[in-house]
Amino acid sequence: MTSGRILFVPSKPSEGGLSHPASGKIGDDGSYTLTSYDEGDGAMIGEHKVAVIVTSAPGAKAPGTTAKSPVPKQFADPETTPLRKKVEPSNNIIDINIDG
Repeated sequence: MTSGRILFVPSKPSEGGLSHPASGKIGDDGSYTLTSYDEGDGAMIGEHKVAVIVTSAPGAKAPGTTAKSPVPKQFADPETTPLRKKVEPSNNIIDINIDG
């Protein structure tokens, strides 16, 4: 995927009661950088539900037209996504693989 957004939603609030999602744009090379509050500050430490939202699917011919998303619909919603990833208190490189 080279177009869309990645969303990390904490599975449960942190010890301080905070639960703020992080998101990032998927780059041309498939990479992403998460932002919670300030550009590139990452996601909160802990377990997250991960959603993948495709904004332009291959095969869309013109702006405003749609094509079948390469990502199954369940992955686009934090409530239904089966993807779970853990953010550690250091720099993280977290690959997102979707088999579906």
